[in-house]
Amino acid sequence: MTLAKKLINASYQQLRLLGSKHPIPVRQLPPGARLQLRLLQLRLTDQRRFYYSLLHGRVPPTEHHSERIYILGVGNLGKLIAHSIKQVAPEQPITLLFRSQDRLDSWKAAGGIISCKTPEGEWQETAGYDAENSKPNSASIKYLIITTKAQHTVDALNQIKLRLVQKSQLLLVQNGMGSHIDAIDALGDPLWKGTAFWVGVCYAGVTAHPEKPFAIEHRSAGSLLLGRLRGLSSQDNSNVMIKRLLETPLQAEVEENLRTMHNTLLRKLGVNAIINPLTAVYNCRRNGELFDLPKAHILSGALASEISPVLQSLVAPHERDQYSNGALIGRARHAAQETFDNTSSMLQDVMAKRETEIDYINGYIVRQGQRLDIPTPLNEILCDMVTTNKSITKGNFKSHFPGSWLKTTDPKGLLTWSYKVPYPTAN
Repeated sequence: MTLAKKLINASYQQLRLLGSKHPIPVRQLPPGARLQLRLLQLRLTDQRRFYYSLLHGRVPPTEHHSERIYILGVGNLGKLIAHSIKQVAPEQPITLLFRSQDRLDSWKAAGGIISCKTPEGEWQETAGYDAENSKPNSASIKYLIITTKAQHTVDALNQIKLRLVQKSQLLLVQNGMGSHIDAIDALGDPLWKGTAFWVGVCYAGVTAHPEKPFAIEHRSAGSLLLGRLRGLSSQDNSNVMIKRLLETPLQAEVEENLRTMHNTLLRKLGVNAIINPLTAVYNCRRNGELFDLPKAHILSGALASEISPVLQSLVAPHERDQYSNGALIGRARHAAQETFDNTSSMLQDVMAKRETEIDYINGYIVRQGQRLDIPTPLNEILCDMVTTNKSITKGNFKSHFPGSWLKTTDPKGLLTWSYKVPYPTAN
């Protein structure tokens, strides 16, 4: 018998009636004594639920729907994932976690239905979701998909982390780089040492419907690559969350090699760090038109020249060709053509006056550049422009970029651009 069980049994013995040979049935104890006994059991067997009880003055009930999938962040990507799972598994319990009561009320008023326009132009609807806000609740969570904006990850996770059970499975599907590290740090306490972390890279193009708050347009098909950062093997057939995602039309695949997944994240970051800020500052509502805009080829080329050495420093020497100037621009142009009619997520945020993910995209490049002593002035300027909602117009290009533009040829004979900040003038 384990020490925990011995102590629990001892607690029952202490509650015997004087002179009785048998413990009192728990149901016959006064409510306060029942709670104290249950707290002792939780403290010895499940510290997370014990701390929940201390915070909320009640013992959380046992979760009977261990296969329930929770989705935290009901934006375009969260709606697409929820809709895709319900398409193939209508019986799958899914709970949507809203970060505000207003959004939850809007969801209920809209009938609790997600509408999705497929790349072929067909409208589909799915229903049968449960919904709640992401504030502390009694139900425990085993499977959690996080699709919030990267900058909201830690705050959202802190609200619900006491609901996570032993060996919870967390999947983060977001833009940018670094939010998964923040999430792991947020759950760094030994209480969550059994939590498995997954990261996803989604290449599907999805935009919000201009009039319907819970309708999305799945404009371009793309794969969903899933990689396990920490925890149980991805070959574990009991992982309902991964199993359901692999069944969806999202072309989901599991990448077993951690280095390969790391490179996938960096390649996606390189594309996002070019397309997202430039479409935002040019107010370019169709990705495919970006590189035809005035001076966009110069700006994108110089941006790639800054991003390239930063990303190359984060990979093995034999992998660095994947992050050359030419490779970065080539992937960005290809992605823009593949999502020609799409509006970038960053421009959608700017247009809706929402906080963007620039700090986890170009901001990540800037921070890594500072750490590695690699100048990134153009990335810094674009971070400021996006944050302060400044745009490039016909006559203000020079005022935003007062430095000099240098045109050179790389070792492979490709034309490249770079940006040099002006030297400060002496007073």
